[in-house]
Amino acid sequence: QDGEMHALALEGGPTRALGPGVVPRWQPDGYVYFHAPDGNAMRVAAAGGAAELVSETEEGEARRFVMQLLPGERGAILGVQRLDLEYQIRALDLETGESTLLATGVPAAYSDTGHLLYLTEGALMAAPFDPATMQTEGAAVPLVDGVLSFSLSTTGDLAYAVGTAGTQATEAELVWLSRTGTVTAVEEG
Repeated sequence: QDGEMHALALEGGPTRALGPGVVPRWQPDGYVYFHAPDGNAMRVAAAGGAAELVSETEEGEARRFVMQLLPGERGAILGVQRLDLEYQIRALDLETGESTLLATGVPAAYSDTGHLLYLTEGALMAAPFDPATMQTEGAAVPLVDGVLSFSLSTTGDLAYAVGTAGTQATEAELVWLSRTGTVTAVEEG
């Protein structure tokens, strides 16, 4: 709200102010990850408290943001928006602060099938990925072309919207993609 993050229990009760930030992502380690007004990737305990720096922007970058913690919570998938508007996907070692370039594109998500899924130039890509080493282990392959956005569930189901940049929402189609590649239209209503 007005650039401030708040947490609210679904059962009701008062909200907790978490501080300034945008694009909050609540992660299983009990922190809310976000990017601060200065573009740095930050985190704050879900219970509140002082924000901590996770990853600082470097020269040529507009902002950094944590998209997802990796299993074991030692690493994370980091998004980087560069000033030239290129998006990078990086593996971030949360202990050392070091990040390694994985791919160009955004958004990205780790699947427990051992793949890094991401969008680049409208293609949904999958690359073999080892969360322990935080490295890709082979070439990325395209799964679907013409994808606008996607979301991966904790059970491994993938939802994505197809279309082209500038597509009106009424022209887009939301579908389910199974791990075997079966595409099923999402029922309306």
